[in-house]
Amino acid sequence: MRHIQRLHSSLASKIAAGEVIERPVSVVKELLENSIDAAGTRITVSVFQGGKSDIIVEDDGTGIPVDELELAVESHATSKISAERDLESISTLGYRGEALWSISSVSRLEIRSRTPDSSSGGILSLQPGEKEPRIDSINCSPGTRVQVSDLFFNLPARRKFQGSARGEFTRISRLVRDFALLYPETGFTLIHDDRDVFSSLGCNTKREVLESIWGDEPSVLYYDLKENGMEVEVCYQPFSGKRVNISTFVNGRIVRDPVIRAAANACDAGLSGNLAVFLNIPSGNVDVNIHPAKAEVRFKNSSSVFESVRNAVTNVAGSSVQEGRNILAGSSKSGLQSMPFSWNGRSYTQGTYDSLTCRVSAPPPFEETSEKRNIAEEEKSQVWQIDSADFEDVTYTGQMRAGYLVFEKGRTLLLMDLHAAHERINFERVKASFEKGIKKQVLTDLQPVSPSLSEFLEEHAEELSEAGFGFVKNGGSWFISEIPTFLADLSLGTLEVLRSLIAELESCGSLSTSLERTLWLKWADMACKRSIKLTSRMEAEEALSLYRQLEKCNNPLFCPHGRPTLIFLDLDRLTREFGRK
Repeated sequence: MRHIQRLHSSLASKIAAGEVIERPVSVVKELLENSIDAAGTRITVSVFQGGKSDIIVEDDGTGIPVDELELAVESHATSKISAERDLESISTLGYRGEALWSISSVSRLEIRSRTPDSSSGGILSLQPGEKEPRIDSINCSPGTRVQVSDLFFNLPARRKFQGSARGEFTRISRLVRDFALLYPETGFTLIHDDRDVFSSLGCNTKREVLESIWGDEPSVLYYDLKENGMEVEVCYQPFSGKRVNISTFVNGRIVRDPVIRAAANACDAGLSGNLAVFLNIPSGNVDVNIHPAKAEVRFKNSSSVFESVRNAVTNVAGSSVQEGRNILAGSSKSGLQSMPFSWNGRSYTQGTYDSLTCRVSAPPPFEETSEKRNIAEEEKSQVWQIDSADFEDVTYTGQMRAGYLVFEKGRTLLLMDLHAAHERINFERVKASFEKGIKKQVLTDLQPVSPSLSEFLEEHAEELSEAGFGFVKNGGSWFISEIPTFLADLSLGTLEVLRSLIAELESCGSLSTSLERTLWLKWADMACKRSIKLTSRMEAEEALSLYRQLEKCNNPLFCPHGRPTLIFLDLDRLTREFGRK
């Protein structure tokens, strides 16, 4: 443990001005960084009224010797750097020695601390305007406990512009979860108004902590990349919405970096969901001493960082988003479908499809293989409902190795894109369900809501209730108690649907258009994405059942995005192509 010392004025002048205490979350950030630098293995954050009343951060770290407590609240007094060369390779989260001094100038501050090798600790109390703090001996556990009370009580103008208690706590909650993700070996606990809100065990992996925060529905995708002398780790949870929530971390710091964000967006403007980018880079190649709140960094070679992050995000997200958007840019250009035609007594023309503003995953390139893949049992149970209909008017010929299904009907050969067909079926199921009205189903077993969603429930309680969801709160945690009945009928994941709806509400502020239309379009989109893939292998009965279900649709010849489900080749055309006419 290094001792706290005053920095020489020449060294202090080379440190960017800070720390800037703007709101309660600024205080929590500085205190958490100190606790992590002190090697705390258990850190507890307790806030009251969103941090506007009291903030308490307690850890079991190395503590502060009693005779150094007074130095700890002086400006430019720190144990983390001692020479100018230390600024070139900063390995700690803090280094300026200004956090406690800045906090003490806008609040009532109390510090209790004890080192592991001491039999007793010390308590420091400091009020703004006091020249010297009061320090006494106290019996306390090893580690440090910092209490900040009445934040900005001496700055009425700044206090006036603070947000609501709920809004300020939301910022704090996100910050604590980000630290838990960055330091999974450390246990974090967050308490708001004496209620436990979040905790991590301190023995988790980054993946376990991430999935406890985001939830595992839909599944989180991971990708690691090592190139250009750096390591990039990307975690991506795709779900329907109009934006991507990007969290960026550099060398264990939470930062808002424009280079990383631009690189993530450059891979594809259509990304939507949660995205976390972790960048580990040699400390000599990044300058963290440029921002008052240490929220931004400067890279020695920003072009290499941009390239590596873009490559990593592109790999984890894949190319399906871009291909799907190209499909939406216009309707099908197939020459085989370029004129009006009839099927089952109804006439259709190209472009008669629904306006569903979502993306479709394009089928992966076909690879020749001798191994046949079977459709998952859950897919079969939700799609294939074989009835006793007579199939004599249509004959299933087989499935191409590329995935397309081949049928014969009278004098016509039909080629079916099974993914597009299944999308159409799911789309019309959702639409039909909504035409009956939104009804609620009470759950016998409450379903927990992940922390990343919980913070939005109170804010959007009315809209979520109209959408068919009900919630209860128990011990600071939220649980789903009611769901829309159509979810069970369509086998859509409850959390996936809820996350999609909240993303829509956050993007738009409210559901300004018709609630029902917005909802059924959103969830029809999700039903489409749950459709079977083109490369799924099918048995004859399954193929015929899919054909029959498509045949009963109101608009069976196009998927909701305008891509054809069927291509027709009549006998006359085949005869001409073979030169027999």
